[in-house]
Order: sequence, then C-alpha cells, then structure tokens
Amino acid sequence: MNTRYLLNGLKLSPKEEEYLDKKVVKVEKFLKDCKDPDSLRLEFDIKQDKKTFWTVEIMIKTPKDLFRVNKTGKTFMIATDEAIDALMKQLRRHKDKMITLRKK
Repeated sequence: MNTRYLLNGLKLSPKEEEYLDKKVVKVEKFLKDCKDPDSLRLEFDIKQDKKTFWTVEIMIKTPKDLFRVNKTGKTFMIATDEAIDALMKQLRRHKDKMITLRKK
C-alpha cells in the first residue's frame, strides 16, 4: 500500500506522527484481503485552520473504488479519530455489500 501525507506546511510532533502511524496500521490490517496491495493508495491531507481547528481528509484509492472522508476537530487526534472511524464504517459497509453480492 502506498501511503502519502500532505501536511500543507505543518510540522507534526513525534507523538502525532506515531499516532498517525498506528492509525495507518489499523487501516492496512482491514485491507489485507485485497488481491493486489500495491495498487492501493492511502492519502492523508492534514490542515490547521487559524491555529484552532484541525481538518483531516483521508482518501483510499483502489482499482475499482474510491473512499473519502473529511473530518474537523479541535485537536489533531480528535479529527484523526473521527476520520478513521468514518472511513472504517465505509470500508465495512462496502465489504459487507461485496460479500452479499457474491452470495447471490
């Protein structure tokens, strides 16, 4: 899986980088069943608005689908948690849909 971080001129602290790496591992574990993991692309776009709110946009590109989430929070970790939770919900829903379609 190719992972790309767009920080828009921001510098993340080592604690925030480690936190983000843990979240990437969580997403990778969920996508381990993919036939061609090299074709997957994971992008994080992280912005801070006037030193108050953080916006985290996560996008996963697969050969057939695109999953995208955009969440805003008061801290980096809150915004990241909300974005990862929403993304995992989308991925679970898609995976369940594919399983149901295979059964028919």
